[in-house]
Amino acid sequence: MKTRKILSSLIFVLSIGAVLVQTCPVFGADEPGDRKWFFVTTMELLSGVPGSPALADDGTIYAGSLNGIFYALNPDGTEKWSFNAESPVVSSPAIADDGTIYVGTPFRIFALRPNGTEKWRFHADCLF
Repeated sequence: MKTRKILSSLIFVLSIGAVLVQTCPVFGADEPGDRKWFFVTTMELLSGVPGSPALADDGTIYAGSLNGIFYALNPDGTEKWSFNAESPVVSSPAIADDGTIYVGTPFRIFALRPNGTEKWRFHADCLF
């Protein structure tokens, strides 16, 4: 009973926080260390991005999401493109010299072009 009450309180606090994150714009952000922008996907409000983002030479930021979407973000934090990986993107992306982006889900590895189109995919019968 006590555990259920604590969990309910935590969910309520996280719900309030999620609303604040989604509705509060970032103003000013001129001091060193200030947040310049943020990008929110639905799942990250509770669980975070599972892998580290990768930064391309042109400033594009690549990051996976537990909602099954792999994102490319412009340096200003706006979405450049997204790719539906059909399951949680749990790995950190890697960028090859030719610009190919490699990223994994629990059962697949994808090779994506810098414009977000798929080069190839590999499906395994086991977890990576």
